[in-house]
Amino acid sequence: MEEALSRSYKWWNAREVHRVFPTHQTVFLFNDWMTRFGLGRKRILDTMLAATYASAEITDIVSTDARDF
Repeated sequence: MEEALSRSYKWWNAREVHRVFPTHQTVFLFNDWMTRFGLGRKRILDTMLAATYASAEITDIVSTDARDF
Protein backbone atom coordinates (compact mmCIF):
# COMPACT_ATOMS: atom_id res chain seq x y z
CA MET A 1 0.00 0.00 0.00
CA GLU A 2 2.87 2.35 0.81
CA GLU A 3 4.32 1.94 -2.68
CA ALA A 4 0.92 2.46 -4.32
CA LEU A 5 0.34 5.67 -2.35
CA SER A 6 3.82 6.91 -3.21
CA ARG A 7 3.15 6.35 -6.92
CA SER A 8 -0.24 8.01 -6.65
CA TYR A 9 1.29 11.07 -5.02
CA LYS A 10 4.01 11.22 -7.67
CA TRP A 11 1.53 11.09 -10.55
CA TRP A 12 -0.88 13.54 -8.91
CA ASN A 13 1.92 16.10 -8.65
CA ALA A 14 3.59 15.43 -12.01
CA ARG A 15 3.77 18.42 -14.34
CA GLU A 16 2.69 16.41 -17.38
CA VAL A 17 -0.51 15.15 -15.76
CA HIS A 18 -3.76 16.92 -16.63
CA ARG A 19 -6.16 16.47 -13.72
CA VAL A 20 -9.84 16.04 -14.48
CA PHE A 21 -12.78 16.13 -12.10
CA PRO A 22 -16.43 15.01 -12.32
CA THR A 23 -18.94 17.57 -13.61
CA HIS A 24 -22.69 17.64 -14.11
CA GLN A 25 -22.12 16.05 -17.53
CA THR A 26 -20.07 13.30 -15.87
CA VAL A 27 -22.92 12.36 -13.54
CA PHE A 28 -25.39 12.39 -16.43
CA LEU A 29 -23.18 10.04 -18.47
CA PHE A 30 -22.57 7.82 -15.45
CA ASN A 31 -26.28 7.40 -14.72
CA ASP A 32 -27.09 6.89 -18.39
CA TRP A 33 -24.41 4.24 -18.91
CA MET A 34 -25.20 2.37 -15.68
CA THR A 35 -28.85 2.17 -16.75
CA ARG A 36 -28.39 1.64 -20.49
CA PHE A 37 -25.81 -1.12 -20.16
CA GLY A 38 -27.32 -2.73 -17.06
CA LEU A 39 -24.14 -2.36 -15.05
CA GLY A 40 -24.02 -3.48 -11.44
CA ARG A 41 -22.28 -2.36 -8.29
CA LYS A 42 -18.94 -3.88 -9.34
CA ARG A 43 -18.75 -1.40 -12.24
CA ILE A 44 -19.59 1.81 -10.36
CA LEU A 45 -16.04 3.16 -10.01
CA ASP A 46 -14.95 2.11 -13.51
CA THR A 47 -18.04 3.71 -15.04
CA MET A 48 -17.57 6.96 -13.11
CA LEU A 49 -13.93 7.08 -14.22
CA ALA A 50 -14.92 6.49 -17.85
CA ALA A 51 -17.65 9.14 -17.64
CA THR A 52 -15.17 11.61 -16.11
CA TYR A 53 -12.73 10.99 -18.95
CA ALA A 54 -15.47 11.22 -21.58
CA SER A 55 -16.84 14.50 -20.22
CA ALA A 56 -13.28 15.92 -20.26
CA GLU A 57 -12.97 14.77 -23.91
CA ILE A 58 -10.15 12.36 -23.08
CA THR A 59 -10.10 9.59 -25.65
CA ASP A 60 -6.78 7.84 -24.87
CA ILE A 61 -5.20 6.65 -21.65
CA VAL A 62 -1.91 4.94 -20.84
CA SER A 63 -1.80 1.93 -18.56
CA THR A 64 0.79 -0.61 -17.56
CA ASP A 65 -1.91 -3.15 -16.64
CA ALA A 66 -3.14 -4.55 -19.96
CA ARG A 67 -5.08 -7.32 -18.16
CA ASP A 68 -7.37 -4.70 -16.63
CA PHE A 69 -8.59 -3.40 -19.96
